[in-house]
Amino acid sequence: MSPTTTPGPRSVVNSTVVESTVVPPTPGPGVVDSTVVESTVVESTVVSPTVPPPTYPPVTVKRTTPVRGLIVDPWRPPSTPYGPGNRGIDIGTAPGSVVVSPADGLVTFAGTVGHARFVVVESSDGIRITIGFLVSVAVRSGQMVRRGQTVGRAGSSVHIGARIGDEYLDPTPLFSGGPPHVRLIPAASRSPANSAESTS
Repeated sequence: MSPTTTPGPRSVVNSTVVESTVVPPTPGPGVVDSTVVESTVVESTVVSPTVPPPTYPPVTVKRTTPVRGLIVDPWRPPSTPYGPGNRGIDIGTAPGSVVVSPADGLVTFAGTVGHARFVVVESSDGIRITIGFLVSVAVRSGQMVRRGQTVGRAGSSVHIGARIGDEYLDPTPLFSGGPPHVRLIPAASRSPANSAESTS
């Protein structure tokens, strides 16, 4: 697949699928409009939008989905600046499932927001992935982690969000090979998951 480029307010992200598997669930009772997310490896490249192009090579990051499960609540950016929505995706998981770092990077936050536990990993392309509503955390702020390294354990669901600078991204394409969709979320309308990111 040829790289595709989608300009954003502050960056351009080129994403290339290295290996991606999205498996529709087996039809059965209680399964409605859901998708099984399996471990994927995606290369994403962030290139400065300045002209002329930068003299340094672009940064390429390989990613894998942090946990396997059904997407029970997809990316739903609010229709108005302060409207309801989901600024990430929620994946239904088996309690106790291992949750891993999606990429090599730095843990910029590992702790509790309200009554929920979150881990935020920033990779070398500047994208920060938030993994939230964990039952336990296995890393600490300031720690370097590798893609696939355990960062915690899941409860009944895990929230995954993505952000570059102040811009919130649809995390789904990061794990399926498409360019991310950028959405700027006002601070007053952020969820606890987004609050975890803002402390990083």
